[in-house]
Amino acid sequence: MGLVRRGFEVPGSARLELVSGVLLLHPEDAVLDGMLDGWEKQQLGRRLEPDTIRDRQSVVRRFVDFSGEYPWNWTAGHMDEWLYGQPVSRIARLTTDKILSGAEGVQLQLGYRPVEIPEPLGSLLLELADSRRTFAVLGQNE
Repeated sequence: MGLVRRGFEVPGSARLELVSGVLLLHPEDAVLDGMLDGWEKQQLGRRLEPDTIRDRQSVVRRFVDFSGEYPWNWTAGHMDEWLYGQPVSRIARLTTDKILSGAEGVQLQLGYRPVEIPEPLGSLLLELADSRRTFAVLGQNE
């Protein structure tokens, strides 16, 4: 790993997706399309199913539409707004062990590192997790 041959581009790299020296009418859209095309090739290289790739790209495009921003301009605030606007049934699919509460406040672990969740979303997530845990305990005792 770490070896790069001169003149060799990794499939999905930006240089293979975008043509240099060409004036683009909508450069941000072209970069987004190139980014998603490159990402698709990388995922195909990992042998992911085409439906999985299509679903992932759809999520990115929907988030672009929702936020009104391109991925390179996204902030944590955009994600907060998006999560806050989701139907409760979609958020309820999160497992309750991914919702953490402690001295650092409310955190959601979606990857390796937990992410701090600001209010009022943090309180809503804790309330949801508590109600799910209570429901699970009641269901086991019946």
